[in-house]
Amino acid sequence: MIGTTPTTISAKEAMTIAQEFVADYLTDLMGAGTPWRMRSPLGGIWVVPIWLAYPGFDEQMTVGSVAVDEITGLIVSWTPIPEILAEAERFHTERQSEIERSFHNRVK
Repeated sequence: MIGTTPTTISAKEAMTIAQEFVADYLTDLMGAGTPWRMRSPLGGIWVVPIWLAYPGFDEQMTVGSVAVDEITGLIVSWTPIPEILAEAERFHTERQSEIERSFHNRVK
């Protein structure tokens, strides 16, 4: 392996991996956002935000993130699920009337 460069996964692949995590552990109102790379002496990761969106509501809110190893494609870190859910609940509580109004306007 000396002299070879490891193959890295793409941003799109990292986003797909994070979306599978969201589908497995969170609500269908959440999704994976656009990844960005981070480097450390230990290697590189893709940081993929997890966002919350409501139908008809134009604003999305980042409620957590997932870190995907850029070589293996494995999820190596994530925001704890209770923290993601608490952040989503906080956002919903703060913006509930706007969220409901935008939903009702959409279904009229």
